Amino acid sequence: DQSVFMCNRSDEFGDVKNGNSIGKIQPVEVFVHKYQYLLAIFAAIGGFLFGYDTGVISGALLFIREEFHLSAFHQECIVSGAIMGALIGAIGSAYISDIHGRKPAILSSAILYLAGALIQSIARTWQIIVLGRIVVGLGVGIASGVVPVYVAEISPPECRG
Repeated sequence: DQSVFMCNRSDEFGDVKNGNSIGKIQPVEVFVHKYQYLLAIFAAIGGFLFGYDTGVISGALLFIREEFHLSAFHQECIVSGAIMGALIGAIGSAYISDIHGRKPAILSSAILYLAGALIQSIARTWQIIVLGRIVVGLGVGIASGVVPVYVAEISPPECRG
């Protein structure tokens, strides 16, 4: 099942007939499978993970602070654990996606996110919460690095920027 999608394509070499040296933008009809739309939507959800996780921890920290009797330093460690994990995951995402492919990398990021959430849910100490946050951050970092590349690769070549 296909649908027609209009996108603009720039002629890199310019319009030779009119003497323009600047590329001319032309509308192009592209046939896109509905499957591509679905893949792009679900893959792009990976980009929302970081914002979602940040929003959730800000509300949950109020309860975690009381439950575990946390100091300001411990709270900072819990919040920054995901950021540290995201940094490491984003750096490693290129290597993972080149070796294993984009789809397995996205799947591994979802598994890491789920594993980190499970670790946090069974945590009995603040250190285990930080560990869970780092694992969640790894998943978020991998998704942040791989998802945009995957969405660009599944888009029609005529519409790529």
